[in-house]
Amino acid sequence: MNRRLRMCITCLFVHGCLTATALGHPPFGLALKAKYELRLVTCYACHVKGKDESGKLLGREHRNEFGQALHEALKEKNITARIEAAKELSFLERKEVNEAATADFLKALEQLEDKPAAESGKTWRELIESGEMEGVKLKE
Repeated sequence: MNRRLRMCITCLFVHGCLTATALGHPPFGLALKAKYELRLVTCYACHVKGKDESGKLLGREHRNEFGQALHEALKEKNITARIEAAKELSFLERKEVNEAATADFLKALEQLEDKPAAESGKTWRELIESGEMEGVKLKE
């Protein structure tokens, strides 16, 4: 029993040291997933997939075209700061902050949906609904 406990703690420690940490906004992925009835939304819907010269995964500051457009639309809302500050609040207060941030996200998404993506010329709505956008998977 004691040996298993030590093994579990060691595995968790190693996992924590080896995995890249990223500040994500899971409520946004869930909102996008629900709105378009998607099977999966990953970080790569908004962020660039890849590694830097040292082999480390690119961080949150490396946004793709869609992520950059959302960032610009939400810049004045200070979403990341609001969500970070909410981590110190109670569960219900944190839930309220996440709901307000998600509402802001959905408004920004509505503004972007019918704008064309520079790379493909298709609208963001078309790219999401067709599953062509990186980081989204359609339901089978």
